[in-house]
Amino acid sequence: MSDVSASRAPALHQDHPATPAAHAVPATHAAPAAHAVTVDHADAATAGVSGPTALLILGTGGTIAGAAASAGSATGYQAGALPIGEILASVPGLAALVPDRQLASEQVFSIPSEQMDSAHWLQLLARVRAWQSASRAADAIVITHGTDTLEETAFFLSLVLPPDRPVILTGAMRPATALSADGPANLYDACRFALAARAAGIGGAFVQFAGKILRPDAVFKAHANQTDAFGQRFGAPVGWLEGDVPRWAAPEVLAAATGWQGLFAGLDLGMFTSPGVAPFSGPDQPAVQGQSASQGQLPRQEQPTGQERHTDQGQFTVQKPFTAQEPFASQGQPADQTGTLPRIALVPQYVDADPALVDWLVQRGHAGLVLAGTGIGTMPAPVRAALAAARQQGVMVVRATRVPAGYVPRNTEARPEHSDDALGFVTAGWLDAPKARILLQLCLAAGLRDEQAIQAVFERFRP
Repeated sequence: MSDVSASRAPALHQDHPATPAAHAVPATHAAPAAHAVTVDHADAATAGVSGPTALLILGTGGTIAGAAASAGSATGYQAGALPIGEILASVPGLAALVPDRQLASEQVFSIPSEQMDSAHWLQLLARVRAWQSASRAADAIVITHGTDTLEETAFFLSLVLPPDRPVILTGAMRPATALSADGPANLYDACRFALAARAAGIGGAFVQFAGKILRPDAVFKAHANQTDAFGQRFGAPVGWLEGDVPRWAAPEVLAAATGWQGLFAGLDLGMFTSPGVAPFSGPDQPAVQGQSASQGQLPRQEQPTGQERHTDQGQFTVQKPFTAQEPFASQGQPADQTGTLPRIALVPQYVDADPALVDWLVQRGHAGLVLAGTGIGTMPAPVRAALAAARQQGVMVVRATRVPAGYVPRNTEARPEHSDDALGFVTAGWLDAPKARILLQLCLAAGLRDEQAIQAVFERFRP
């Protein structure tokens, strides 16, 4: 069941310009030990709530909402067992971070993040867009998420949301019921980073974990067990805590992490549907009742309102020359003509990798393949031949690497006939294979079919 918690009164809403050097916003509100958020488990519309929202917290499940049989157990727990209201109530001082009665929360769905799929992404995107465009538009948004696929969701949102306000994702490595659970601290820090970003005029999607702000194109889960679980493939964190002060990197560093964000904000994802997802009419309507995400049905869905689509400010269309500097607006039908997001698969490489996997994926109707290659995106000759044949059939191919750092350059083969130019391959550059998959999916959804145009998109991402 989807629930929204909101209790706030109108207050001053201000935007502040970015500061010229490193951004520092003092923590002006202390965190009283006994002060917790009160959650009424009611939809904002049914509660008759209106007015500005300084901070919105969206729950999607994960370990941060997990419950184990005992406080001493950090494994064998049920992820997503606790609603967002209980999570907020476990964070002392959270309500003191925002102006009086301007904190809202919503349970979008509640799943272990390994169960995340594009249907959930579209649903989450719709809720964020709805809260950004509604009469009570949220100044800053925090999303609680499982850590297994957090990096992928963050990258997807960074591409499809305009970077006009902060959207920060966070999670936990220990369930909420565990001794020394890390979720409350991560959530508290994510909230104060989000508010600090809004006050400093910083927008875009980021990941906050263990006191660091990580850029969504570089972040990856670097450890399966430790609480400081996330790192970056390239570059330094763009935010950190100095004591209780959220501090942001200098503008030129932030520009590299945000200059490409919102590239697909004009893409009409309303044309894409997902099986089992019922439409939802908007943020001011009651939640759909009686559906369970654990049963394969999503409890809440809404199509974009139209206010955030097809602006007149440099939207890319497939009818005009591509410049890689413009946001995209989709035209016509999706890439596979079925009304669903294009299917893109990873092709992992290892000793004795079977090229038959490529043939099978093509037969299954995948529109694109991303090689998770060895080294700088290398592969054995049989796999190269299979990928070349797939490209000849119209399947887009991207070469990426399985290595956790570094980039994949173009045309590294000694034989000209094996070059990327000759085979029609795209190289992922600095992006890892999972993020290359997401970027290719959106490129195809936007109607791009030419490998040179897609290559230009990939080259936007660099330290």
